[in-house]
Amino acid sequence: MAGQFTHGVIFDLDGVVYLIDKPIPGAAEAIERLRRDGVHVAYATNNASRRAGDVAALLTGMGVPAKADEVLNSAGAAAALLAKRLPAGAPLTLFAIGRSIGWIGHAIEQYATGQLIRPRAKYVGAVPSV
Repeated sequence: MAGQFTHGVIFDLDGVVYLIDKPIPGAAEAIERLRRDGVHVAYATNNASRRAGDVAALLTGMGVPAKADEVLNSAGAAAALLAKRLPAGAPLTLFAIGRSIGWIGHAIEQYATGQLIRPRAKYVGAVPSV
């Protein structure tokens, strides 16, 4: 029924699908019903400390089947925006500031297959204690 009116749903994660590390009661069942009804499901998070595959594994472990390509985090969004706005081969230095610097490296790797961060791009990470 829902598929007749809804093409897709993008769920925020913390507080919607889970709370810290526990699933929200009924969330897995609701998502499964949407999938059965033919609604495309995706997940968005502003937490860039985990790779999309790690988030998908976390969700699956909570009883919410998910694939990495259904998860968009802020690192992936930033990397996609850079790819769209920068010309191929543009020199670039990124200053990754935050709790985890691995996210920008992963985002570069994820999109460096000719579409996102070009081979001449560099990134510099901040030390969390700074």
